[in-house]
Parts: sequence; C-alpha cells; structure tokens
Amino acid sequence: MLINKISLSGVLFITFSCSAFAQHAKDSLRTHHLKEVNIETRKRTVKTDSLSATLKIGGPLLETPQNITGVSNRLLQLQGGFELKDALRNASGVYLSTDNVFSGANTITLRGFNANISRNGLTGGGTYENSQEDEALIESVEIIKGPAGFINGYGEPGGSINVVTKTPKTGKLLNVRLAAGSFNFYRAAVDAGSAVREKGFSYRINAVAESQEYFADWFKKEKYVLAPVVQYNFNKRTYLLAEYNMQLSRAKNGTQFTKGAYDSTILKDRRANNYMADPGLPVSKADEHTVRLLFVHAFNDNWKLTSQSSAKRSPYDQWTMYKGGTFNAVSFNADGTTTRSSFNHARKNLTGSTQLFLNGKFSTGRRITHRILTGIDYTRSEDSIYQAVGARQFAFDLSHLSYGINRDSLRLYNKLYTYNSLNEWMAAYAYDAVSLFDKVIVSFGGRFTYNEVSKRSYSAPIYKNYYYHSFTPRAGITWMIMNSMSLYAVYDQSFQPQVGVSSTGALYVPLRSKNTEAGLKKEWFGGLLSTSVSAYIIKRNNVLSYDAAAGMTRQIGQVRSKGLELDVLGMPIDNLTVSANYTLLSSIVSEDANPDNIGKRYARGPKQQLNAWAMYQVKEGALKGVSFSLGETTVMKRGTAANVNMPDFTKLDGSIGYEHGKYTARLLLDNITNKRYMASGDRKAGNASTGIWYYTEGAPFSAKLQIGIRLY
Repeated sequence: MLINKISLSGVLFITFSCSAFAQHAKDSLRTHHLKEVNIETRKRTVKTDSLSATLKIGGPLLETPQNITGVSNRLLQLQGGFELKDALRNASGVYLSTDNVFSGANTITLRGFNANISRNGLTGGGTYENSQEDEALIESVEIIKGPAGFINGYGEPGGSINVVTKTPKTGKLLNVRLAAGSFNFYRAAVDAGSAVREKGFSYRINAVAESQEYFADWFKKEKYVLAPVVQYNFNKRTYLLAEYNMQLSRAKNGTQFTKGAYDSTILKDRRANNYMADPGLPVSKADEHTVRLLFVHAFNDNWKLTSQSSAKRSPYDQWTMYKGGTFNAVSFNADGTTTRSSFNHARKNLTGSTQLFLNGKFSTGRRITHRILTGIDYTRSEDSIYQAVGARQFAFDLSHLSYGINRDSLRLYNKLYTYNSLNEWMAAYAYDAVSLFDKVIVSFGGRFTYNEVSKRSYSAPIYKNYYYHSFTPRAGITWMIMNSMSLYAVYDQSFQPQVGVSSTGALYVPLRSKNTEAGLKKEWFGGLLSTSVSAYIIKRNNVLSYDAAAGMTRQIGQVRSKGLELDVLGMPIDNLTVSANYTLLSSIVSEDANPDNIGKRYARGPKQQLNAWAMYQVKEGALKGVSFSLGETTVMKRGTAANVNMPDFTKLDGSIGYEHGKYTARLLLDNITNKRYMASGDRKAGNASTGIWYYTEGAPFSAKLQIGIRLY
C-alpha cells in the first residue's frame, strides 16, 4: 500500500514540523537584530529564492507564475552529490533513469517528457549521451516545470533544467576536498578564487580528478574537470566575464550495463554480472569543452543590457557488447547460451549560442509597475553521428561466463549508419510583468522562433533542408495573498520540429504543446522554508501515429500529461535542513489512429514518486558540529512500452558528518538496506509475448568518506 511505502516520510514530516514550531517559539526570544542576521545567513545556504540572471526575467520565485525549484551548491554538498543528477532529488516532477556509466542528460525526464538542459540559460545542444555537469561546475540548479518562453520556445514541454556555473564571489576562497569509498572510488577537488573588486580583475578556478569502478564487473571510469573563470569589472555597473569548462571522461571495458531477462529471472542473477562488457573493447570517451563570454551593463538601477555567447564541442565515442544479430542488450536462450557482437556509437557535436536581451523597470501609474524583457537568441548546432556493429558473433554461456575477446576481432565491423545534421534557431521575444497595487502581477508576452534543419544520412547522402517557424504565447497571473504567500496560474506553449515527410509527401508539422498550470506557494519562518503545490495539464499535439487500416503514418496523435506536485525545501531552524517532494503523474495517449492505443500509458515516468531527506546538526554540547541525515526515494508504477509496470522500490540513504571551523568530514551511505531494484528498464511491446525485460539494476549498498578544508 501507498501508506506503507511512505511511512518513513510521514514520520519524518511530523517530527520535523514539531521540531520546527518548538524551535521557532524559542527563537522568538532572541534579539530582533540577531534573528534577522541568522535568517539571512541560513536562507542563502540550501535554496535560492530568486531566479538567476541567466533566466532573463529575474524576480522572486514567490512572484513567478510557475513551479520552479532552486537548489544551491551548499545543499548538493550536504547531500554528498557529485554531479547534476544528485541535485534533482530535491524537486518534484523529475525522474532519473540510467543505463550508461557516463550518466548522460538524456536520462532525465520532467513531467513525463525529456528534460531540456541549459547552462547559464544557453542551449546545451550536445548533451545527448555525454556526461552531466560535475559538482565542480555547479553554483546552483534551477528546475523549471513546464514550457518557459522566457528561456526558449523550442523543445520538450515537460520543462527545463538550468545549471548556473560558479563565478568569482565577494570573498577570497580556497577549498580542498578529498573523497574515497566503495568500488575504488577516489576524488580530489579544489575550488579557489579571489574576491570580486569594484574595478579590476577577479578569478575563480575549479578542478577535479576522479576515478571509480562499479558494482558491475569490469567497468572503470576516470573523469577530469577544469573550470577557470575570469571577470573584469569596469565599474560597479559594467563587467565582462570569460569562462571555460572542460570535462573529460574515459571508460574501460564498455559503457552500458543493461540486462535482458524473463519475468521469472529478473533481479535473480548475480548482481555484478555484466553481460555487455568485455576487456577487449576499446576505451570509450565522453568529452566536453565549453567557452562562454558574458557582458553586462546596467544603465541605472532600472535598466540593464546583457549579452552572452557560448561555444561547445562535445565528442562522444561509446563501445559496448550487444546480443549477436540484434541491437538489444544481451539476453540468453532457455539453455543459457547466446552470442555477442561489439557495437560502436560515436558522435561529434559543435553548438554555438548567443543572446542579447534588455531588462527594464518603470511605472505607468500610481502603484503600477512594469518589469519588461525583450531580446533575441541564435543557436547553431552541428551533429555527426556514426554507428557500426561488429562483423563477428562470439559465443557466450551463462553457466561459464568467458571474457577477453581479441580487440582486433571486436574492431572488425560492418558500417551501419551515418547521420549529419545542421540545426539553426533564431528567436525574438518580449515579455511584461505588470504589478498592480503590490497585490496582483499580470505577465504576458510571446516568442517567435524560426528553425532551419539540414540533414543527410547513409541511405540519403544528399542534404535535405526543412524550415519551420512558430509563435508561442505566454500569459500568467500571480496574486500575492500576503507577503509570504501567492496563488498563481500560467499558460505557455512550446514547439518541436519533426523532420521528415509523410507517405503522401507532405512535410511533418512540428509537435505543438500547451501547458496550463496553477499553484500555491508559501514561505515560512521569514523565508527559511519554502512550500508549494501545483497542478498542471500538458497536451502534446501532432504526434506521429500509424494508421494500420490506411497503411500510413498520420499526424493525428496526442499525448496528455497531467499531474500534481508538492515541494518542501529549506532550513526551518538552525540545526535542521529539510527537502521533500511528491509527484503524481498521469501520462497517456489521448488521441491515436488506432483506437486500441487511446488511454494507454505514455511510458516516460512513474505514476507516483516521493523523495524525502533531512539533516540534523548538533549545535551545542560534546557533540557540537556532528550531523546526521536520512533520506528516501520511493518510485511506484513505472510504465513500459508493453503497458505493464516495473516493480516499485524504496531506497534509503544517509550520512554522518562533522564540521568544526574550517574542517569538514562526512560519511555517505547509499542504499542502506542493500535493496535490489530496477533503476530503469522497459519491456518492449514487441517482446511482451515472450516476457523479456531490458533493465539496469540499481547500485547496491556503498559508502564514501569525504573530508574537506576551507583555507579561506
């Protein structure tokens, strides 16, 4: 039952609420000045209360008519996170799946659709299958649910994840952190920088070296990160910033660890068995090199001009073993035998993005103010994809697993597929948020986007050009019930081109999505704790649908996603940090050429998901500085292509920490009960009759010890 599944969270919530109110009463006895200072210090630690400047529109989250969660680097460190996916447990609507040691961003979904990933508000372009952002790059993470025209009007309708990178701070800093743990995990990280000057140069540099093996046999990965930033302030209103991000990842013996199994054998074999790996495979890599230039000039307190550009190069080269003669994970015959073939997937991406936008604030009447945003965007992305399957099939026996195929034999392949594309987006937009009598904020505007796609493939070597354009309006309203509470509603759209032609020769029109959302936000204890509840419905139209009777594909399909989201995040008292969220998602095929498909699950996320985490730190006595944390993730009713559910699971994690002055130490514990579960998977519709699952097993119990010293 659901009640049993979330009993731990219920206990945590009750305990936290009682503690918070008791301590709040005690805090009221302190002096007003000290309380204000303490509140401001604590507010800056685990969450962000305003949109970052990289999201263009600015303003407090409480006043923004959309469900947006801001997670700080501080919270990521407290939870023992090392990359982007670790921050996403703190927001509802997010589902993570994995089948690759590189943890590519393509494994993240929002509200049942693939997430759009941006960095500093700029389109990532080549994030597919490459490594996620390392913690060393992350200052904060903004999870924006649903379309957001002020970011872009192009892409998936579920929402966007924006990573704000680290830049120079107001004070000098030098932090060193070391970590080691299960499966030969080792990591060293340095964060150093100078204080920002009113006029002159400042800098910040982050560097990481990391090496780890996996619970799955044979895998070993190394990662190196370098992120220098230089800023020059001309005066207090004008500055120029230059940034470089480098992430290099190398994986030995393969990259994927998906298993193929029958209903009766899933999660029954030896956990570490890795059927898609082999020490004869060449080294795989996932690299990224990004440069960014940012120029900001504030004309006065009300008007500001921002220009930023980035260029990103992200080569990717993956090797793995597939079941011989297929493009599926390795599965076995009834007698335990099978064959394997090597598979190579390589990709090169070069993406350039540039933005120019103007923010302004003015009044048009008594207690009527406007916050406007207007600007232009341009993005150009070049892709080159290559896939090849091995020319030979090698016998493989479950009862006697044999590895070590000759590398030259694995490199013999039949060229399978090549694909080249050039994708360009140009957009102009304008938005206005009108504040009426400090009570109601009405926002409206729109974006016009022009898209041009050129592509060719192995089977069609001549470039074909496709042209698309769309206007996506946005309207929202926020009612400030009180200074700490707001009620909002928003309507927004997005579009996504579908390259190709129908059987009649007509171009496919873009996917068009509409999002309608309403919610309630509340801040508690002077802004220390934020809570929100939101409900939404997304309709995605022009989905390709195969009409068997007519023998052709038609654009008459629709996917409908609707849901409810609850979020709690903050530090209600000095020694307690709380993060909890709940997602209820219903995503179905609502229109289709085949009536039998209508009402079926659209398998892009679980029906229910619950995340809860809390940390308590002792502030007085012999244990001063010691902290304890406990968290859980519960996932229920994950659909598959065969319209059946994957098994539910609940996973626990925790930590024991110590902070004293400039020193920190933290023991991180994951999957405390050593639960066996499917981290991701599917039972393909074509395989439903034979009951074959393709799944990736979650990691077993592991421990990591992290120590750090803050020299400045």
